[in-house]
Amino acid sequence: MVNITSAQETGTYFLHLGPTTISTLFKGKVFVQRDASNNLAFGVAKANNTEVVYSAYSYSYNTTYLLVLKYTFNSGSTNDDEVKLWINPVISSIEPPADLTQTDAGNDADNLGSVALRQGTPSTGISSPGLILDGIRLGTSWSDVVSGAVTPLPSISNVLYQPFSANQPFEITCDVTIASGTIDSVYLYYYTDFNPTSQDSLPMNFLGGDSYGTTVSALPNGTSFIYWVKAWGNGVASTSQQYKVIVGIPEMGMFHSQLDANGLPRHLNHLARLRGIVTVSTGVFSITNYDFYIQDNTGGINIFSYGYSADSTHYYQGDSLEVVGAIDVYNGKVEITNFKAVVLSSGNPLPAPIEINIEDMGEEYESRLISIDNVSLVSGTWPPTTGTSTNLTINDGSGDLILRIVGTTDIGGNPEPNWPITLVGIGGQFDNSAPYFEGYQILPRSYADFIPTAITADPPVMYEYRLSQNYPNPFNPETRITYTLKKAGKIDFRVYNLLGQEVYRLTGEKPAGSHEVVFDGKNLPAGIYFYQLKSGDFTGVRKMILSK
Repeated sequence: MVNITSAQETGTYFLHLGPTTISTLFKGKVFVQRDASNNLAFGVAKANNTEVVYSAYSYSYNTTYLLVLKYTFNSGSTNDDEVKLWINPVISSIEPPADLTQTDAGNDADNLGSVALRQGTPSTGISSPGLILDGIRLGTSWSDVVSGAVTPLPSISNVLYQPFSANQPFEITCDVTIASGTIDSVYLYYYTDFNPTSQDSLPMNFLGGDSYGTTVSALPNGTSFIYWVKAWGNGVASTSQQYKVIVGIPEMGMFHSQLDANGLPRHLNHLARLRGIVTVSTGVFSITNYDFYIQDNTGGINIFSYGYSADSTHYYQGDSLEVVGAIDVYNGKVEITNFKAVVLSSGNPLPAPIEINIEDMGEEYESRLISIDNVSLVSGTWPPTTGTSTNLTINDGSGDLILRIVGTTDIGGNPEPNWPITLVGIGGQFDNSAPYFEGYQILPRSYADFIPTAITADPPVMYEYRLSQNYPNPFNPETRITYTLKKAGKIDFRVYNLLGQEVYRLTGEKPAGSHEVVFDGKNLPAGIYFYQLKSGDFTGVRKMILSK
């Protein structure tokens, strides 16, 4: 019996047979791998360095499966033995057809007398699957393995999986069946806001047919809700996979402010419902995949899915969308994948680009429309034609940044601008190693995003909202945080630890202009903290490190 809790996309093995005296001559290797949607496939290989035969991606995390592995000794040659794998076979006295069969011409086993579980070697980057394995039974025939009383397990299916409405009770339903015997009880287990110690449970009531259901009390908007179903029948239990959702319609800024130590959103793999304005239309950054952006008042997010063409549904700048999909990450950039979208309205004004300095570029501006003044080219060659993506390095006097020109835009082939310019685009990120706090970029949508810089004799003094990086960083115990307000108004400044717990708050009224907060962390443990400023329609978040 095996219950998989984590797996690699590349596929790794977790069990194998071996000779009586254990060695590195592995036989009958059992594998598991996941696809991009976290569906699982089991596989089997005859020996070391032989082909792995995989099933379809038909299996789920946190679900118990019965696996039967058979190694057949054939006497015709030294490489004709056969390996078979059954996944949840029908238990009877007659051996059923196997789900997977492997007859690769790898060397046959001289003898088999050991079973080994793989530990993995993190130092070499090889990570074995996470799993619970129990009830290993050995035999030399099918009847040996399945002999004795076999207790049918309850089967759990059709668990309701959706972003539930906030601030009102909601119902969760599922189907539970059993081949023979009786279903004793069904329970929903859950916890909220990443705190498994707060786990609770509710009995699920019989609704008729195979259906069971229960009602969960109202939860606030943006709550992380992780749940699963456990059913008992004939004195034994089955557990469904875990489901992760965000209640209500959260603000997009949370996916850039609530991060773990590796810079990944804490809501990774949660199903979410978001609403925002399209800032980059479909077909601009890719003509083969959905790759567009939406934004609300607190942040932005990339919407990505494979399989876009001229015949696909299009989403245009100014469309107001409701999008449902899974929170994912690609090279540090937060995405919604496997999405469904509904157009609520069209022709809406776009959010005004946020004016920033390059030195301030960070997570809070990822996937948002931004504008940078006084941009000059540092290095790279202006693309002479369309069709090829290009990285250039730019500078505005405060620092360097990657300018990513995507080959599917109309930029390549146009005349190189007369630098310096004002540059508008989407804040991007491409950081291929943890922690994901580097690799920020700007991606212009079209040649019109390269704006000639106007020269005036006496430019007026204008302020823009800005939250700067603290200095020093790392710090111990004090650091200074500068922020600028575009106009006078209320400010709400808070500091959070990695668990999302508030450790400091400052509120009040401030005039337009530059201000400073002196933060003292002497009573706090060392670690990563996030500070957030809200004023008017501005929300900014940055990371700082307290070292002791």
